[in-house]
Amino acid sequence: MQATREALRVTAGGTLTRDAFDARQAAREDLPELLMAWQSGPRRPEDLTRELEVIETRMRQVARAQAAGQDRETQARARYLRDKYAPGDSSDD
Repeated sequence: MQATREALRVTAGGTLTRDAFDARQAAREDLPELLMAWQSGPRRPEDLTRELEVIETRMRQVARAQAAGQDRETQARARYLRDKYAPGDSSDD
């Protein structure tokens, strides 16, 4: 569930991308439904673990993709500012 929380955090406030939709759906529907199904009937622990791992894997993918996109945006913004305000400076810091 921590991976879902992180995916929600990194997709908050932006446009509704597939990643943002998946994160919100996992938090609002998939996880609660999975836990309710687990509580309501006899199930093997390994089934719950396997299903949670599927959601966790997707949420980690979402968080990584969003972090990479934010990193690219930050680098592009820094390059733009260097090119605009310090065109002769070739430092990469």
